[in-house]
Amino acid sequence: MHISRIKITNFANFEALDVATTESIVIVGENKAGKSNFIRALQLVLDPGLSELDRQLGLEHFWDGLGENKLGATVEVSIDVTDFDNNPDLISSLADCLVAVGPPTVARLTYRFRPKASLAGTPPQSLADYEYVIFGGNDEDNAIGAMQRRQLPIEVQAALRDAEKDLSSWRRSPLRPLIEELTSDLDAEAREEIQQMVREAQTDLADRDEVVSTAEQIGARLLAIVGDKHTVPIKLGLAPTRVDALLRSLRILIDNGARGIGDASLGTTNLIFLALKSLELDRLVADGDRSHTFFAIEEPEAHLHPHVQRLVYRYFLGEANADNNIPSNLTT
Repeated sequence: MHISRIKITNFANFEALDVATTESIVIVGENKAGKSNFIRALQLVLDPGLSELDRQLGLEHFWDGLGENKLGATVEVSIDVTDFDNNPDLISSLADCLVAVGPPTVARLTYRFRPKASLAGTPPQSLADYEYVIFGGNDEDNAIGAMQRRQLPIEVQAALRDAEKDLSSWRRSPLRPLIEELTSDLDAEAREEIQQMVREAQTDLADRDEVVSTAEQIGARLLAIVGDKHTVPIKLGLAPTRVDALLRSLRILIDNGARGIGDASLGTTNLIFLALKSLELDRLVADGDRSHTFFAIEEPEAHLHPHVQRLVYRYFLGEANADNNIPSNLTT
């Protein structure tokens, strides 16, 4: 599936954009050209992570060309999608959104921010008189809820400025779902085998003469300081570690394990991050958590040599992309 047409009206710097698109989209432009606004418009329709508050626009989000006529105007973002005829899950999700029956079959999703229907023609006095609706097809009463939109969400990868920080954060790291999947795949026998290996390694380390000697030095110094009435026995060892905790401590290593991710170049770190993120999106589709993902990457060329930039573009826009079913919208 891919986005085949995008219409944006009265949003940000777009007065009336109507553009047909192909399987993937590349947006190139100088700063303040509207690249981020374009992605933001798509998010209003497709991003299930946006809250109710995020979808309530302010006057600053209306097209500036409206001038004093912003109140009363309507902001609208409409997205047509096609090439989903062979996907039963997508057909089911989009059955009520069709605007053309194939070939090609086309479905339409629309975000509309307009004066409340209850005003019945009365001019709005403020944005408190506004509401948004997200609907399928051409019928505003055909509301599309969050559960349906979660089947084909957009994932926006902001420009990678500090991928190392994101990789080191368990909550944000794209490595996390892969580790969680690995953890769930381990059966009881495998867990016990790993646990026994860890116990033996901990015991071998703690019983080494050098470790025992160091513990004795610490104990002797403590004894000298407080005397035998206040000292405690000292031994060096590793605290018992559960398998799940061990797996969560796994980290990306490079150069055959010789260095951590912190020693990699910014470009290499970004490439690893993108690889992990694309694997995560593949897994979400394979596990049935969603039927499709639109992947938007801001500044995919950040910190990359031009040759490597071409390789990244070739992967996300080329034949490899057809295999993982994740079209990409890339902006620079």
